[in-house]
Order: sequence, then C-alpha cells, then structure tokens
Amino acid sequence: MGRSKKRKYGYKWSFLEKNKAKLKPKFHDISFTATPDENGVVKFNFDKNGNVNCPTAIETATYAYEGYFKNSGKIKVVNQVPITSKVANTDQYSNIKENFDILIGIDTNDYLLKGQKVAISSIIYSITPLSNKEVKFAKERSFIILEPKKGLNSELIGWYLLFNSCLNVIDPSNEKRLILFTDSELGNHDEYNNRTKEYLSKNVLPDNITLGYASSDVGNDLPNKVLKACDKLSREVFELLRNETLLIPENYIRNTSLYFESYLTMTFK
Repeated sequence: MGRSKKRKYGYKWSFLEKNKAKLKPKFHDISFTATPDENGVVKFNFDKNGNVNCPTAIETATYAYEGYFKNSGKIKVVNQVPITSKVANTDQYSNIKENFDILIGIDTNDYLLKGQKVAISSIIYSITPLSNKEVKFAKERSFIILEPKKGLNSELIGWYLLFNSCLNVIDPSNEKRLILFTDSELGNHDEYNNRTKEYLSKNVLPDNITLGYASSDVGNDLPNKVLKACDKLSREVFELLRNETLLIPENYIRNTSLYFESYLTMTFK
C-alpha cells in the first residue's frame, strides 16, 4: 500500500487597500501542508467567523500571509503568521491572538560609526493580553553590537542576544506562547520554526518562540506597526551615538564571540 504524500494547499482571497492615494491590489493567503485521504482528497471547512479548518493539516507547516504582486510579478510578503493549530482565520490579527500570548518585534540596522561597524537591534513586546481590544507595548531594550562578524546577518545576532538576555523579562513564567516578528530570513522560517536548522552555529530557536514575518517598510497591520517602531527606535539610538549624546566606552571588554566583538545594552524605563 502506497504512502500518502504531503502536499501544499492554499485558500486565497483578494482585496484593495488604499496606499499613498492609490488602490493597490493585495491578497491574503492561507497555506496548508496536508496529507490527502485514500482518494487523494484534502478537505477544508469554512465557518461564518472566517475560520478555515483543514483536519489533516500539518500544524508546523501552516501559514497565513498578506502580500501583493510587485511590478516584476514576484510576490512581496507584507506579513506572515505561522498557525500552530489546524484552524486559520481570514483575519490576520485573529490568527495572532488565537495562537500566541505575547507579540515581540525586533529590527536590526547596520551602521558605520567613525570607521567602526555597529549594528543596533531594538526590541518591543506586548505587555497586555493580545485578546484585549487595545494592546499595549513596551520598549524592552536595544543592543548595540560592535563589529558584527563579516558576512553574518546582524539580525541573527540580535535574536541570539534577545533569547539569552530578554526572555526571562518578557516571559518570567517561561510558559507563554511567544511570536517574534522580524523582517529577516523569511525563506528559512519554516526550518527555524521546526528546529531543523540552526539560526546560528549550535543555536536553534527556544521552545516557546515561533518566528513570524512583518515588513517594516509596508503594511498597516499590528506586526508591521511594531516593526516600524523597532526600526525607528534603532535609528534613534544611532542618532544618540552619532551626536555623542551616548558614548561607547573606549575601554570596553572585547570578547572572543564567534559572532561579534562586544555589545552594549540600552534599557528603557
């Protein structure tokens, strides 16, 4: 008897969103990877609340995303939410609050400061339940990364520092479901989330972290707004360095990290 093959299926719908006084066609897509039955059929159920249920979906390979077609014909993903159950919703925020407890955003910018390579990763996270009508956020901290390794994506260093320095503040119980929105490494999210690929050498995602994607350039959904705020915070920290309002100590301790020479932490109250 042959073995059923897993296949990818999707449910797509379109809408128009006003962007810079022009109507820009965008679409939502729910992508399931599922196992067909003995007749090669995959069943989807829809309800009046916008839920799409695929009973044979692989829970670690289901995503809901928003995007649009660029002039080149390629898809630009605006935001993407992994679904940790067999049910996805046509409303992106519903997918977030049904699957996760805390939303975290991180954005990393690279700069050159007086001949020294500097990367700044800034982190913002939700401090009230995602089910609330109005969700409040807090600035956690910014990491000033000195001399990140050449050829290495600085955003990955930001993740590393976040996972090793901030999670006990964001989730002291270590029991919450955390989604980390980033504008980087989209093509690797599936493998990172399945822990089949290391984001850095000998480092996989913590068990309570799931990666989501959000652009900091386009999009007006909550994840995009959080990423834009992270980007703005990183730029503000760099301006403090550039104007010498904030100084990097000349005698900072240089370490033997594989990923960077050293880093400073800027916290916010």
